[in-house]
Parts: sequence; C-alpha cells; structure tokens
Amino acid sequence: MNYNKWRDAETWEALGLMGESLSFTDEEIITKQGLGYTKHLAGRCCPMDVAVIYSLLDAGEGVDITAKELLNPYTRLASFFEEGKIADGWVIEKDGEDTTKTRTWVYSDNLRVLYQNERISDWYTDRNHLDYWTCQREFVACQSNPKLSKLVPYNKENLRVFLGASDDKTTIRMINKSLNRLLTSDKVKRTSHGRGRTFQWKAWGWLDVVRKKILTTSAKQRKLGDVVNGWVYTKGQVTQSYGMEIHNHEWEPETPATYYKVNILTPELRSRYVYDSSVEWNYTWESQWDSVTLPYYFLDEYSAQAYVTKLEELNFAPTNTSPIHRLMDSDFNVEVIGVEYQIEGVVQRLTIEGNVDVEDVQSPKELLSDLLSCNTDRYREIKRMLKSKVDQLTLLEVKE
Repeated sequence: MNYNKWRDAETWEALGLMGESLSFTDEEIITKQGLGYTKHLAGRCCPMDVAVIYSLLDAGEGVDITAKELLNPYTRLASFFEEGKIADGWVIEKDGEDTTKTRTWVYSDNLRVLYQNERISDWYTDRNHLDYWTCQREFVACQSNPKLSKLVPYNKENLRVFLGASDDKTTIRMINKSLNRLLTSDKVKRTSHGRGRTFQWKAWGWLDVVRKKILTTSAKQRKLGDVVNGWVYTKGQVTQSYGMEIHNHEWEPETPATYYKVNILTPELRSRYVYDSSVEWNYTWESQWDSVTLPYYFLDEYSAQAYVTKLEELNFAPTNTSPIHRLMDSDFNVEVIGVEYQIEGVVQRLTIEGNVDVEDVQSPKELLSDLLSCNTDRYREIKRMLKSKVDQLTLLEVKE
C-alpha cells in the first residue's frame, strides 16, 4: 500500500518538519541517537507523523503529552503539507524569451489546497503531486491575469507565511489522526486513555542502552594498540548507530596464533564424462591429487618442516608394484608421480573481551599450546574464557 502523500522521513526533515536539536538536553549522543531513531520509527509516512514523533521526543523522558500539547511550529507547518496546501510540483519562470522549469515543493500564494491524497502504485513512489502540465497551465493563466493566485516555491525559512495562517482546530484533528496511525503501527506509547489521552516517545529504554555503549566506547580504560602479554587492544566489532561508532573492544593476539598440519598428497584416478568427436560421449580417466592429513599438530613451521624432511628421507621406491600415475616424455623416459608433502598453516582465532585483565591470562602462544594438548575439561575452561568460537582440536581419553 502506498499513497502519493508519503515520503521518507529524511524528506520531511529537510522540509523543516522536525528540529535539529532537543529542548531538554545539549548532549550530542542523546540528540543524534534520538533524532536518528525518530526518523527510523517514522520511516515512510505522512508529514504529520514525523512532526508528532519528533515533538514527543522533544518533550523529554517520562513526560505525558496530549494532542493539544503537541501544537507547536513543527505540527502547525506539517498541517499544510497534510492538507495538500504545500505540494511536490514545478516552478516555471520566464526570463525574457527563456522559460525555466524546476521541480520543487510549491504552494499557492492564497494557500489553497493543491492536491488530494490518493493511493498509488508502488511503482510511482515519490511521484510529484502536481505534474508539469498542471503547473504550466497555472503559469499561463497567471501570465494572462496577474490577479490570479500563483504557485510560489516553498522555503522552510519563511515560516511566518504558514504559522500566521494555521488553524489550531484543524491541526489538532490531524495530530489525533496521526497518533491513531502511529498507535496502530506501534510507533508511539500511549500512557492514558479516554478524553485527554496522553502519549510518550517509545524508545527511551533503547536510547539509554545505546548511550551507555557509546559512552563506554569514548571512555575506554585502555588505549587502542596497547600490547600486554602478547595481546593487543583493538576496537573489536564496530557498529554504526546514526552517525556514531560503538566499539565492542577485544584483545587479540599481537601475532596471529598459528599451528601447522602436514598433508600427504597422493595421485588418484578419477573418471570424467566428456564428449569425444570419434565416439561421441565417453568416460575418460585422469589423475587428480588426493589429500590425507597426518594426525599431528605442530606449534611452529620449523618442527613441521623437520618432520617432512624425515619422511622424505624414508620415501624409497617399493618393489613389485605398479604406480598409479606415470609421465613419459618424447624420449620414452618414464617419471613416476609419487607422494608429496604439504605444510599447511592454520590461524586459530583467539579473542578475549576488552574488559578482561590479560595480565592474568596466558599469552596467545601459551594458550594455543594448551588448547592443542589439553583434556576436555580444560578445553571447556578455555572456551568459556574466549569470546571467539573455538573447537576442541585434540582428544585425551583415559583407558579403563
């Protein structure tokens, strides 16, 4: 469902239907987050909805507001957009022989209604209320008769034109309709019922939580880049909340915690169904590498390489066998494709919550060594201590 009156909250903000500050606080965090969440709550909506939600926020936490108390310059201005007296259209101007046309928000200098709110297809989102030819006809008529009302470009700085002509009864009626819409969509909080019902902005709990997170980010006890016991203090996961960063600080290894595995690569024949021009479709056999990982983890690459060297020294050719894969060159020299060894480095992600005193924690290298040799109970202790997910890498079973 879509209506030609609807626009994104950012559009209504740019047109002056909500303020840039809050009357009850000068704190930047509350202001930025409150205004940002107000636009999020409003979403794509009627003009009065943005003005109402902003006015509830501007009243402050815990303040109950009636529809009448929501009368202010923002809701009064929004009433002109709500009634269709300010419309998305065209300004046409003539300068000598030249005629210019500009799409912008316009109003008639006698403040008459310019359009009616109508349901439209989603394909025509943000379609202008007044098409060019309608504005062109008005322009031509004014050229012929200067006494007729004409379309004037809207300027949010010129509020006296609208505030002096606003009707409070009409505005209150529109505020009540807006509150009903916002209640239905759970965008405001009703605090009392009946005649004189009252309302509040609904996200004070969320605002308090986000404010504390941002304050914690700004007042971190450690400095980014501090290195303690092999751990470096980082921003961790960074999230954006209406133009402000929230850091989930973490300790990470200064040098990546890496262990090594040794893989044995062996040739293996595999079939593939291919098209052959002589016999059409047929199976062909080709050699591919198969891999097996040895059941050992090495704490450094040097140890892994030393082990591979010993294995290669023992890699003598067996007797009375037929190799799986051989290569023969043009001189009929045959090369046997045998076993190859591959050293693979694996980086184990180790992160700790930023509020932990890592002076009392093992270094990343010691912790990795422990993880590679511990029993199940110790693994569970390490898992609880770490913020990052870690799997059990080895198993120690006790024989009965």
